[in-house]
Amino acid sequence: MKAPHLELADIVRQYGSVYLARCGNTMPPEQRKALKDIVACRTAALA
Repeated sequence: MKAPHLELADIVRQYGSVYLARCGNTMPPEQRKALKDIVACRTAALA
């Protein structure tokens, strides 16, 4: 059986809010933007 296709954006969508709640206060703004951009990648948001 082939494993399901998983992308980094899927992981960030699922766990990003928990990660930000835990580490967001110490995270540089550039890293928060990178997470937001990863989630938006390959969506209409970046079209």
